[in-house]
Amino acid sequence: MNFRLPEIIHKFRTDFIPAWEGIKDQFVLFKIEKFANELKAFAENYEIVILIEYADKIIEDLDVVDLESLSDILADFSQIVDKILSFSKN
Repeated sequence: MNFRLPEIIHKFRTDFIPAWEGIKDQFVLFKIEKFANELKAFAENYEIVILIEYADKIIEDLDVVDLESLSDILADFSQIVDKILSFSKN
């Protein structure tokens, strides 16, 4: 993953973090679903397991309309980003 890290960091900073900031407090379900699907496709392409699992949890919560869990998992995104971006410091 390290050789692709600049691409990953760029994608987070330009796409995923701004998208997350736009959905985390508004609960527009179709926007959250779009975010989760794009995140999962990206994570699968780059084989980022923690991100695949995170996106799967969002999709699962959407499928069963578990808004409390969805709120919690969306709040965790910044921690997930920190974990992934911390690889760039190693």
